[in-house]
Amino acid sequence: LTNIERLSIQSNQLVGPLPRTIGRFSALRELYLYENKIDGTLPSEVRFFLNLEKLILFNNKLGGSTPSSTMENLQKIVTFSVSGNQSAGAIPSTIGSCPLLQDLWLDDNLFSGAIPTEIGSLPRLERLELRRNDFSSFIPSHLGN
Repeated sequence: LTNIERLSIQSNQLVGPLPRTIGRFSALRELYLYENKIDGTLPSEVRFFLNLEKLILFNNKLGGSTPSSTMENLQKIVTFSVSGNQSAGAIPSTIGSCPLLQDLWLDDNLFSGAIPTEIGSLPRLERLELRRNDFSSFIPSHLGN
């Protein structure tokens, strides 16, 4: 199974947390687990997906914060979607370490604090969804850069 490049198990009734052994799928390029009932946190083992381009986890019950080490290792990520979960805390500033990121879907969660300035320096970002969270402070001027 270590050669699997695409794993698609969306729109089922999967429950429980993502197993830490998911990191064994080191060749994974696309992971589609949306519209399930997956809970727990995004395991830090996701950082081993060095070729991951699409991580689609919307409409689950994932909570907690996104580990900084996860974002800084996803150098090839193009689409990152955790919309409609229970993710909380600050968006890690290491989001700026994703130079190919085009679609960032973080809406309908419990993210809080300031929107990191690093989002404004993502050269390929085309879609940014942040609505329905708990962000504070002003609309950051770096988003217009």
